[in-house]
This record gives sequence, structure tokens and C-alpha cells, in this order.
Amino acid sequence: MESRRQAGPLPTVEDFARVIVRAATDDSPAGRTLYVGGEDYLAVGAHSLRQ
Repeated sequence: MESRRQAGPLPTVEDFARVIVRAATDDSPAGRTLYVGGEDYLAVGAHSLRQ
């Protein structure tokens, strides 16, 4: 966990809630993986639901 904190701030409860609501109401394809957090976890071709 400490190494993750050094990479940037951890997501908040509000960050998780925002992505859950958007995933439930978005017209995204079934089975899509959504990430919450910093760009350091995203691979090339991954999608992010950032506002």
C-alpha cells in the first residue's frame, strides 16, 4: 500500500461511487473493466471514465 501511495493519491469513496454510477448508467458493452485511480494503472488501450 505504501508504494501505491508514493505513486499518487489513493482513490476516495466518492471516486469509486462516481465510477459505479457511470458504469450502471452508461451504454458501455457488457463485461467492460473500469478502473478507479491514477493513470499509473492504465495500460495502452484501456478505458478510463474520468470527468
